Amino acid sequence: MRDALDLNAVRVYAAVVDEQSFAGASRLLAMPSSNVSRHVAALERSLGTRLLERSTRHLRMTEAGRLLYERAKPLLDRSEEHT
Repeated sequence: MRDALDLNAVRVYAAVVDEQSFAGASRLLAMPSSNVSRHVAALERSLGTRLLERSTRHLRMTEAGRLLYERAKPLLDRSEEHT
């Protein structure tokens, strides 16, 4: 049986994509950038695939990252509406 996804890590990943940066997600979520990076790295490890291509100036979703974002974002948005 597969381990369940860490929904908090998925939320952090979605914030990185929305903000197009780890620093922007850090500000949005009010957490240190190192924690943002750790959540995304842990999510990538648990899924066994890279979600983001990173360079010093650019951040781009991989195909797997795009699929995760497209499926998770509506669920995350709906869950925030109910809190």
